[in-house]
Amino acid sequence: LRRMRAQLGKLRANYAAITLAARPRRLPRTAAQQAKEKLRTEIAQSKARLEKLQAQHHALPRRVPLAEAQKGQAVVKLSTERKHLTNVLKMVAYHMESDLLELIRPHYKRVEEEGRTFIQAALQDAADLERSNVPG
Repeated sequence: LRRMRAQLGKLRANYAAITLAARPRRLPRTAAQQAKEKLRTEIAQSKARLEKLQAQHHALPRRVPLAEAQKGQAVVKLSTERKHLTNVLKMVAYHMESDLLELIRPHYKRVEEEGRTFIQAALQDAADLERSNVPG
């Protein structure tokens, strides 16, 4: 749903940019009309897809019994201490990821869409990352 909403927002932004560019005749009228018509159909398709996904999302049950969620897999119950340690490690990893996200925010334009994925890939990769001196 998040990706579809982001995609719909980008399409609307492109539509607005074309509309504004066509006003002072920066774009030929027919080219602008064709581009706007194409974007209108893409926006309509994205809206329909988003509505379909939202309907699917709302049709899902709020809670699913564990036995149904993991069919064919053994359920492992951790001891309280292990569970607490696991939860603490998950929280520390999430906070570290959030701090790294804030560090790359000024340098990476797509932080909102794919920042966490970028950080996870960088942490799992064996290569060294070096910042380039290319402006922009």
